[in-house]
Amino acid sequence: MFNFDVVAAHQETCDSETPEFLSGDEIRQVFTSLENFLYRIELLFSSNSKAGDGRLCFELYEGNRLGPQAGERPPPLVSSSVEISRVYEGGWRSFEFSPLRNSQGRMYTILLKMTGSGQIRLRKIDGVGEKYSFRSVAEKGVLAYRAFGVRDFIMYDNFQILRNEMQSNNARVKHRPIMLRLEISTVCNQKCVMCAHGQDNFRLEKTDAKHMSLEVFKKIVAPLLPTTSVLVAFGLGEPFLNKELMEILRQAKTINPLTNIFVSTNGTRLSEEISREIVTGHLIDVLQISIDGASEETYAKIRKRAKPGNDYDIVLDALKTVVRIKKQYNQNFPKIKVEMLVNQHTSNDIFMYVEQMTNLGVNMIALDSVKGEYAGLGLAECDIPSVYAELQRARAYAEGAGVSMEGPLFNELSALLSTVDNARVGVG
Repeated sequence: MFNFDVVAAHQETCDSETPEFLSGDEIRQVFTSLENFLYRIELLFSSNSKAGDGRLCFELYEGNRLGPQAGERPPPLVSSSVEISRVYEGGWRSFEFSPLRNSQGRMYTILLKMTGSGQIRLRKIDGVGEKYSFRSVAEKGVLAYRAFGVRDFIMYDNFQILRNEMQSNNARVKHRPIMLRLEISTVCNQKCVMCAHGQDNFRLEKTDAKHMSLEVFKKIVAPLLPTTSVLVAFGLGEPFLNKELMEILRQAKTINPLTNIFVSTNGTRLSEEISREIVTGHLIDVLQISIDGASEETYAKIRKRAKPGNDYDIVLDALKTVVRIKKQYNQNFPKIKVEMLVNQHTSNDIFMYVEQMTNLGVNMIALDSVKGEYAGLGLAECDIPSVYAELQRARAYAEGAGVSMEGPLFNELSALLSTVDNARVGVG
């Protein structure tokens, strides 16, 4: 789903499959659009290793085209086709068309038919009602499908320009930015060992601007926001040290409420007042709090204060506060994400960290490795088999609690584990 669209109808849950869908077969699905400007239908396919060389033809009709009148249908509103080889591996397949005006409240029929030597399966859910037919015989249940309508044509048109330019490999582009990243602040109140701010030779020029001003935001960023899908509002420094950040966020959401705003913070300046304003004003969509370690001792090895002291308890309290305020106002936003970088100091904390953060009520947990040349912090310097096993255990725990695990760590560990295993084979 894109920022500029809205769900017009859906049935995504499925517990069964259609029979094999062969050449000459037809499948019909009826639904009613809940939104105007219907423009995309997605269908869920099951994997099938006997794909063949056929084509899947997609057609969309207005009205209910099931039953006796199904054979007497007018020309379709939409008609397209796709090679079976691009469908048989399974997953969601999108069929897009020019937006249909006044689609809200209207009934539509999806018709799929196979030509050539194709053979695939679609998924469906049972027990919903007779709104699905296969080979002209009604069956109880509906196909797993999603229908979308356009809710913002400015963002939609810009995305279409981008898509066309990518398909034609244009060297010069006319689309406006889809994502913006702002250098909200270049200064930080921590000197983390894996950051430039933590290096003895790092110095900011006195003439450099420390914070993005509201004036610069209005002049440079604001004109680009109507087409911006994602606004990443952090950079080298701690964003909440910028006293104008909250007003920048307020204006960004006023200009384009659909822009997804992502902010990453060390959490030390995330006061209760700020957290309450973020939640009640829906100023941030994803709030990431970087917490390296599951204990004060581990945290102190990574996230060193610019001045003496330890911020661990301060940051945990800030996390608990924003979770509490979300519950107080019964709000889903911001989605709360925590991140830990895995290295020789934190590798033994993986399961404890995931367990701790899951129980505190976060929505997402990101685990990554340190990027760049920082002595003693490389992932390869850890006990890879132990870390891999710990990560698998942590993932199972998070999945059981409904918390999303993100980050490239699993793939990175898999590659390193393969190297370790090959080395063992060579030694043997």
